[in-house]
Amino acid sequence: MKTLIKSFFLNNWQRKLISFLLAIIIWLLVNHSLISEKTYSNIPVKIKNVANGMVIPGLKTDGNLEDTINLKIVAYKKVLDQLSPDDIQVVLDASSKDTDWVAIIQKKEVKFSNSLINPYPYIRTIEHEPFVISVVKSTSE
Repeated sequence: MKTLIKSFFLNNWQRKLISFLLAIIIWLLVNHSLISEKTYSNIPVKIKNVANGMVIPGLKTDGNLEDTINLKIVAYKKVLDQLSPDDIQVVLDASSKDTDWVAIIQKKEVKFSNSLINPYPYIRTIEHEPFVISVVKSTSE
């Protein structure tokens, strides 16, 4: 029995070693390149730089909208597994907006509070339901 096990490991050991190393390399490459998608619910939307004399209905004093959104993020699985909805916030700039506009969220508008990871290079796409942000003139002048 010992001779059978010994011959199994020692016969053609160079080929077996190369095959084993190649299997590890392929496993690592595949494991680190898996793309997945995940939907995160109740993501807060913050509006900054509202023009003087303009008001956004539903905007709280901390700059967040009362309503939240759902984001579907397509990225490497390893990064998505490390993110939680509490790590994600959408920040929109309203400095040049004086009428209603449809918010389009891209990578640059999504902010991540988890400083241990940098998911930006690994994100492929960000999708969301379109929503309109209303801008009205302030009545308290």
